[in-house]
Amino acid sequence: MIDEFSIDVVFNGHDHSYSRSYPMQWSGSAATSNTEGIQVETFGTNGESIDPTGTVYFSLNSASGQKYYSLVTQQPYTAVMHQKNLPMFSIVDVTANSFTCTTYQVNADNTITQIDTYTIVKSIPAIPTTATVTLSGTTNVVVGNDATYIVSVNDVSKLATVTLQFEVDGAYFIGKSFTGLNGFDVLGNVEWTQNSDGFWNGRVTLVNLNGGVSSTDALDIFELVFSSNSKQLGTTNVKLVSAVLSGYDDTDVATYIDSLITNDLVQTSISQYFSTYDINQDGVVDQLDLTTAQLFYMTKECDANWNAAKAVDVNGDGQVDIEDLILILKNITW
Repeated sequence: MIDEFSIDVVFNGHDHSYSRSYPMQWSGSAATSNTEGIQVETFGTNGESIDPTGTVYFSLNSASGQKYYSLVTQQPYTAVMHQKNLPMFSIVDVTANSFTCTTYQVNADNTITQIDTYTIVKSIPAIPTTATVTLSGTTNVVVGNDATYIVSVNDVSKLATVTLQFEVDGAYFIGKSFTGLNGFDVLGNVEWTQNSDGFWNGRVTLVNLNGGVSSTDALDIFELVFSSNSKQLGTTNVKLVSAVLSGYDDTDVATYIDSLITNDLVQTSISQYFSTYDINQDGVVDQLDLTTAQLFYMTKECDANWNAAKAVDVNGDGQVDIEDLILILKNITW
């Protein structure tokens, strides 16, 4: 499962000694040699691992200094091992496309010594340079009628999310409905702020549930419907302020999201499951729901505690698995 979901780093504790593996990936069968699975790395000028394949496993030493384990014979899959029976700690730095873990030893005189540092840098695929986002809408709306505006993008290949910011003239319009179209779904809620001129600024993020579908034609991705609450309009009173596009950083993610839409898990749209994500039934989908769900991870219909766990089975497939946790996570109101 770690390989399936392209996990880059795994931290382990309790061994009371420090080690870091080479990037590892399961071979697909029971390995007869512990050298099988080691992935070849390409390093940059500063020693950073560039777009490595596989997972790096860290085992962290004692930070309290209460207990230490002696090192075993260094295994072929282990890049670094260290144990001086002194406390150690690690600092992790993460950016949009890099991960660095630097580990230090606390010496007897309370000075620190760097023991190990490891950096992963990943390439971020470029969004198609032809991709543009446009907004078209209704003009000359009579008071009391609806005005519909459509946001379109001309190329959705390798497009993961679109974050839109749009401006609405509050003197004319009140919001009615905001809907993702053609495989795009609203992530969370539309966020609204009002400026001193009475204009409302809306911000929304759409996720591409089609999993990287390529299209050479303009595709409608978002529908905004407003009701006119004032005089007749002569011009368009909604405008697109900005659109930030982000691409998939791993094709496996695109493939997985695509499978959510095409298999029996989701017939039409993940949005049909929104009402089931509030596991604790407290009126909001939050981290507590995800924490509760994790307590029942890998519980199945045949298990004795299924009655307690089945509320977490949000996709209704008879087991609490990674798909349920992902669906809940995606719909948390942060």
